[in-house]
Amino acid sequence: TNNNFPKLASSAAHLFGRNKAWTEEGGSLGVEGKFQLDYQLVRGMTLMQLQGALGRGGMDSAASPAPPPAMPLLAWYTNRAAYLMSIGRPAAQVALYHPANSMWLGDEEADRSTTRLSKELLEHQVDFDYLDEQSLASVATLENGGLRNLSGQVYRAVIVPSSVVITRASLDRLRAFAAAGGKVVFVGHVPEMVMEKTFLHPAGAPDLSFAVHEPAGAITAAVLQALPKPDVALDRPSAAIKYTHRTWSDADLYFFFNESDEKQSRTVRVFGRGQAQAWDASDGLVHPIKAAVAESGAIRLPLVLEPYEAKFIVIGPLVADASTPEPSLTTGDMVAELPGESPQP
Repeated sequence: TNNNFPKLASSAAHLFGRNKAWTEEGGSLGVEGKFQLDYQLVRGMTLMQLQGALGRGGMDSAASPAPPPAMPLLAWYTNRAAYLMSIGRPAAQVALYHPANSMWLGDEEADRSTTRLSKELLEHQVDFDYLDEQSLASVATLENGGLRNLSGQVYRAVIVPSSVVITRASLDRLRAFAAAGGKVVFVGHVPEMVMEKTFLHPAGAPDLSFAVHEPAGAITAAVLQALPKPDVALDRPSAAIKYTHRTWSDADLYFFFNESDEKQSRTVRVFGRGQAQAWDASDGLVHPIKAAVAESGAIRLPLVLEPYEAKFIVIGPLVADASTPEPSLTTGDMVAELPGESPQP
């Protein structure tokens, strides 16, 4: 099952300069509902309609039951989280080209490759946006060796999944991007045809000497090596930890989410300058992270995530009314355990 539709929606918002990406979020008030909420937030969604949590009776009816007691807590968390995810601009440096024309030709591997690479990028803590042909050829502009979208976000690398055809417009733009200093990586099967405005009379296989080619069809060490320096680096691999990064005028926001039922304890290095802080979206408090260590243009800090836990980490000036230091990022101890059923796969 391809569950990357939130990433498709947030990518469209990023490409076209919109700070809101809406979703009708399902689920419930238990662990499963919170999991679905954070699953979409970490993939860039910013405007959440809590349809499932409100029940099925129609809240405008006199016969409808009152909202569950946990609803205000979930609503406040959602409002705060959505606000934090809406301000500033997205910071992903990597774009994943969406080979729609190959899919139109019946290239099922192009679809499978896109889905597979999306999953592997997230599991390697490489934040990305989907980049379609229209955006690549018209919306994205070459700027200082990168591709700048309408949000002001700059992509430094473009990954092209397995495909059998590519348009002339996309090929020319990718070649110009590489000549300006960007990285282009073809993963899997490379295009055999170059098409103009239609599929009639396509040209033969293109010259891709300007790009890196990884025939294995996966996000390998060679692919990671070709990408820009990561803004998030764990001391040990963890496929369960997902993140998204937004830049503010004076700070950097990182949203981390543990998508597994096992505790994840890592040391993480993130881009940014200033005080490391944990912003708790459930109660609105800001906690300094005392164990953080400043490095050259980055911060190294402990990252402790309980099963299905999510955290907002901000690097920047400490707010004036900050609370006490963040306990779970200082001692690694569990702060609280909330009841509820585990999410279904």
